[in-house]
Amino acid sequence: MDLATTTGWNEPNGAGVMEWDDQPTYLFRNLGRERGVTVPRFAEVAEAAGLRHRDQGRAILHFDYDNDGDQDLVIFNHGAPPSLFRNDTDGGHWLRVRTAAWGARVTVTAGGRQQARTVGVGGYFGTSELIAHFGLGDHAGATQVAVALPDGRVVRRDLASPDRTLEFGPASPR
Repeated sequence: MDLATTTGWNEPNGAGVMEWDDQPTYLFRNLGRERGVTVPRFAEVAEAAGLRHRDQGRAILHFDYDNDGDQDLVIFNHGAPPSLFRNDTDGGHWLRVRTAAWGARVTVTAGGRQQARTVGVGGYFGTSELIAHFGLGDHAGATQVAVALPDGRVVRRDLASPDRTLEFGPASPR
């Protein structure tokens, strides 16, 4: 997963220095792991991606604002209106899994790769929608989804194709 973070504070630190004023929002692209290394590598790409934000961000949330399958960002600012950053890149195939179960662990297996997300993980002043989003790249074939619910049940579903939103209700998948 890529990482995004926002900050900014217009108060001096303990030494009276305004070190947090005019801080940029950062976007780190996950470059994967090198062979034999357990920690992934990241590159800071906010400027190149058009994410130019220096307000006092208090919360950053990801969601699919325009229902096109990619993740957009909204930043809630202190003393200013929110900032919306639409992702208009073609990221390939995708799958969104919506569940009403806060804390559910969603695992997707597609093209021999496995990805997992925990639903309802939030930040300091907000939380994103209760949807787990998965980028599948060029993979357009069969996909397996497993949702581990907080009560211990695991619901599984096989799909023939991606590029859609699956609904997993409190009792059973739809």
